[in-house]
Amino acid sequence: MNPNIPIPTDNVHKFYAGFGLVVFIASLIATVYVQNSTNEKIMKWFEESAKIEKLEKKAEVDLAQLQRIEELIDITKKDKKTFLYFLISSSFFGLFVAGWGFQAWEKKIQPLIDKKLELELELLELEITSKKRSNKQLQRTRFARR
Repeated sequence: MNPNIPIPTDNVHKFYAGFGLVVFIASLIATVYVQNSTNEKIMKWFEESAKIEKLEKKAEVDLAQLQRIEELIDITKKDKKTFLYFLISSSFFGLFVAGWGFQAWEKKIQPLIDKKLELELELLELEITSKKRSNKQLQRTRFARR
């Protein structure tokens, strides 16, 4: 398998930041999904109970069905609340891990990368200066020979 998005394995802090963002975004998406699917189930059961309540003559089976629908709605509401608590806590966990990863990367790793880039730039400038001097010396010796 060849992933389109490369996973940052060069630094554990980048991995934590990326992992935290994925958990945070997945939790938010799952929260919306749980909210919508639960509402759809409740609306379906509510419509069934409304049909049964409209009946003029309700049999024992209809009353039992109404009671089961009420219980299903209550259970679904409780499950929804539990799922949402879990997803909200996991989104906060993801946000915390992402924040910690970004902060640690910025404080520990980024200064080293900046220093390395400055040193590389200084080295390149020294190489350019050295090549310019050697070119000038070569030009002087060429003109001196003529």
